[in-house]
Amino acid sequence: MKVLFLARHATAAPPRPPAAWAELNSYEARVVAPLAGRPPAPPLLKLAVPTVRGEQVAAVYASRRRGQLLYQIAAPRRGRAGPPLTTDEQAICFSLAAVALCRALAWTPDVLHVLDPAFGAAIYWLATDGLRDDALGAVAAVLSLWAVPAAWAGAGRALRAYGLAPSDAPHLPDDARDALPALAIAHADGLLLEGALAFPDAPARALPIAPRAAVQPRPPRLDLAAWDPARDPALARRYDAQHLARRAANKRALQQALKLNPTSGLLTVVLARGETSASLALEISALRRWLAADQTAQAAFIGPAAPDIAAELKALAQALPGRLAVQPRDPATLVRRAYAGADVYLGLAAGAGRGLPVQRALRYGAVPLVAAWPASGDGLVDARRPRGGNSFIVKDYNSSAILSALRRARRASRRAARWQALLQHGLQAAEQVAAEPAAQPYLALYHLAIGARKEKRDQLAGSLAELPAAT
Repeated sequence: MKVLFLARHATAAPPRPPAAWAELNSYEARVVAPLAGRPPAPPLLKLAVPTVRGEQVAAVYASRRRGQLLYQIAAPRRGRAGPPLTTDEQAICFSLAAVALCRALAWTPDVLHVLDPAFGAAIYWLATDGLRDDALGAVAAVLSLWAVPAAWAGAGRALRAYGLAPSDAPHLPDDARDALPALAIAHADGLLLEGALAFPDAPARALPIAPRAAVQPRPPRLDLAAWDPARDPALARRYDAQHLARRAANKRALQQALKLNPTSGLLTVVLARGETSASLALEISALRRWLAADQTAQAAFIGPAAPDIAAELKALAQALPGRLAVQPRDPATLVRRAYAGADVYLGLAAGAGRGLPVQRALRYGAVPLVAAWPASGDGLVDARRPRGGNSFIVKDYNSSAILSALRRARRASRRAARWQALLQHGLQAAEQVAAEPAAQPYLALYHLAIGARKEKRDQLAGSLAELPAAT
């Protein structure tokens, strides 16, 4: 599998897939990014990018970064002394130059993976003129999408300058036919939903354009050697799945460090750095009600928050001494002790609920209480399921649903065998998720995209065959 990534910055070259894909022994990646700053060396070659007013010449510089070939393309000017290109023109010129680079290098990727929808012109060209190109016609186009643009910004003038007409695709809204992100979404052979879009049913809910094939990646894998409660020097006492009783010493140590009363009530911890202001406000509302309802309960907020949230937390901690702790700083040692000492890890933001924080919580035995963001592959199983249950998942995003989940957690904690099973299931799930090949969902999407591309080419060939013969 050969993949060419189009990235906005050289340092934005895909951070997750390549390191994991090395294990597959069938993957070659190269990265193309716009040149920022001084050239790293003399240019490798120069590319001619055609426009309606003649050619623009873009210089290409080659280097290696993290063991991968990196090509950086310098944006040309209008003529020898003309003004610089506009933002849209730069994006289109870079996109077309990146495609032309494949031909110049005689290196044809199986997939062109665009990491920024601003480079939608590359996908659009592949979906139009590129379908008929002998060298690049089979290259599938995949787009990573992190958010839906609030409004479509047209780039019609810039597109026409490079010989590209606005799209006439019937499923595109009229105001999006010349918008680069919209062209990327509508014409990609595959769409990789990231960040806030990587939720169940997100495409149908959030995207105004239906993609051909959309895949939600699995969360990044946890480094089990770096996060191991059996060997972590930051902990008051180390433990594993066979010695969970030792974990109690870490709860006592955390209570002491945060100046909480040494009680056996349920201790819920929020790591504020992974939360949004909206999720923190909801967590404060729910925990305020929870602490009022259960006098044995405790909670802690660790990490920085916005000034208004921080002020509210400070006032609440002053009203509940010994029961609510607020620590605006979150050094790595304290974060590890929080995972090891908390009974419940509360994370409602998308990143907190389906990324590394929840995997760390599972690994250290802090039972996750999260919103229903997690997609398949997280390893989270709601405690209602006796087999494999390891977390409390709320489907309704409100304080009453969170309060109900906290009550479920308290009832489960009062049954020692049940609670120990939740913790053991969590440790097992963390190990299983970490052992899964992180690259597999990406490769699955690539194969879907390649199949979709072949189908388009076959349809084009069939349409050409039906044309009457020239006389």
